[in-house]
Amino acid sequence: MMKGHLKTFLVFALLIFSTVWTNAHAQTSISREKAEEIISEAEEALIAAYQAIAGAEDAKANVSELVAALNSAISLTDQARLHYSAGRYTEAYQLAGQAISICDQIVVDSKELREKALRESPSITFLIATGTITSLIIAISIYILSKWWRLRRTKRMLKMRIRVVKGEGD
Repeated sequence: MMKGHLKTFLVFALLIFSTVWTNAHAQTSISREKAEEIISEAEEALIAAYQAIAGAEDAKANVSELVAALNSAISLTDQARLHYSAGRYTEAYQLAGQAISICDQIVVDSKELREKALRESPSITFLIATGTITSLIIAISIYILSKWWRLRRTKRMLKMRIRVVKGEGD
């Protein structure tokens, strides 16, 4: 379990480092259209990440870390919208880019969790087959046991003899 936390920490540390690096070398001016386009891409990435998390959760995987990452991506996208509405297109572009990176990582991680959960959980086909075979074995066992019991009872009755009991008055 610790490896998962370490992996998540390393991913976020890498994202923060790339953010700092990107901020240091960022373009001085981003057009309004580019900022608007990347914000819409971030919103689409959020939807894709949410759907991937839902798929992993359907497979009974633990998605708590992914949900926390999705919340941070949502927060970054909200901040990007605020910067966009304030006319700070460069900041909006950078924040939306960070949100997209986080969402892409969420999609990859949730697919891995989903596949792992599906491998570890018993398949429904196996459970149905096992239940059917078990029911069949129980039914055959009950049939054989009832036949044996009837045969035993019949043999006991055939072995019985009539006894005449002499009474005191005879």
